[in-house]
Amino acid sequence: MKFTGIIGVIVITILVVIIASLTYIRVESLREEQMKKHNQFVEGLVISINKTGSINYEDTNQTVWTVILSNNSIENSYLMIFDETYPPQTGLSLQFYFDRFVQDNNQYYVITSVNIINS
Repeated sequence: MKFTGIIGVIVITILVVIIASLTYIRVESLREEQMKKHNQFVEGLVISINKTGSINYEDTNQTVWTVILSNNSIENSYLMIFDETYPPQTGLSLQFYFDRFVQDNNQYYVITSVNIINS
């Protein structure tokens, strides 16, 4: 009888250690993903910026801007939400740091900060 109780305690201890290890690994991987997200940016010369419409983002109505950036003669269009900053002027070379999300098959870039690129 005592032997069965000891085995039970050992099995429970092993399960707790396994669950704690898996939780630690998951938390660390989420932390790495968060760090990668905060370091993401797009950059280029702002060719044009136009107000596209608005969407509901984090329980507030946000204006969506279509921003066309030129980088090495390649133009890319982005749907941006300027949550913590103002929309830029055309003709500036900028880096846009962002958090990204998808809604209604559209990829939106929520701009968290903007840096001027020195030419």
